[in-house]
Amino acid sequence: MTRAVLAFLLLASPASASPGASDADALAAAEAAFAEGVGLRDDAVRARPAFARAAAGYDELWHRGHRSPDLALNRAAAHRLAGNLPAAVVALNEGLAAAPWNRSVQVSLEDARAAVAYPVA
Repeated sequence: MTRAVLAFLLLASPASASPGASDADALAAAEAAFAEGVGLRDDAVRARPAFARAAAGYDELWHRGHRSPDLALNRAAAHRLAGNLPAAVVALNEGLAAAPWNRSVQVSLEDARAAVAYPVA
């Protein structure tokens, strides 16, 4: 989803007022952290903290009441790239709770679940 569309959805949807950064500022910070992580893609050790900051920003927006499939996908991608597969699965499950018909979230959840390393008996 484009940045403009996601920003519009965040600003147009109802959310509880929260002290601190505005929703637009929180989105901008999360996107900047994600872009920083992408820029560091050749060094996973340095990229993961940037993706973790992006995930925290997207999580904050989610907890403020912005529930959209695109935000769920952003949260999941940031968590997964930060090395936190369980949080990515949680973000996708929450995305499906908000939009059970969304095929992109369904496919991403299937992919994340397939990446889980189950113990061999």
